[in-house]
Amino acid sequence: MCFVIADDGIGMSPEQVGALLEKRSGDNDGMFKSIGMYNVNQRIIHMYGKGYGMNVESTPGLGTRVSIILPMPKDGTNVV
Repeated sequence: MCFVIADDGIGMSPEQVGALLEKRSGDNDGMFKSIGMYNVNQRIIHMYGKGYGMNVESTPGLGTRVSIILPMPKDGTNVV
């Protein structure tokens, strides 16, 4: 399953996009900045494997698109 969340907002630079899913130690410029997206992505990968998780694409001035890829349940039950 692939869930896509997109907007047509201000977008982000490649550096900002890269920082969303990276763990940064010693980043005192906002202790909890982007920890949520990093944490969710790591939990998805841990639960389902490296083929699953989050992907962020963004273009300054055009918007941002976040894709979340999860396995499709084979028996019709919930994913979790």
